[in-house]
Amino acid sequence: MRRLITAAVIGFVLVLIVRFPARWLGPLLPHGIRCGRLDGSAWSGACTNLTRGGSTLGDLRWGLHALPLLRGRIDLQLDLTNQGSYLRGNVALGVGGALHG
Repeated sequence: MRRLITAAVIGFVLVLIVRFPARWLGPLLPHGIRCGRLDGSAWSGACTNLTRGGSTLGDLRWGLHALPLLRGRIDLQLDLTNQGSYLRGNVALGVGGALHG
């Protein structure tokens, strides 16, 4: 019985990690950055009407690559669109806060 409960808890945590809703990321945004609407998941999502300090930055889409997580890195592909302008980039944040571009 104990193994069944343990397996169920592990399964629940794995599903929660894989399906982590993007809207739960809102409170984790840095001070002064707001998102009008968060859609998708933490792995692949979108922020409509991204603003910083009252200035509109545009609409942001992201994709989180899973494999670098095994090396202790967060690797994101970011796409920012604002009134016909388009910016795309990859950003990786390593252990200890090292930023890689």
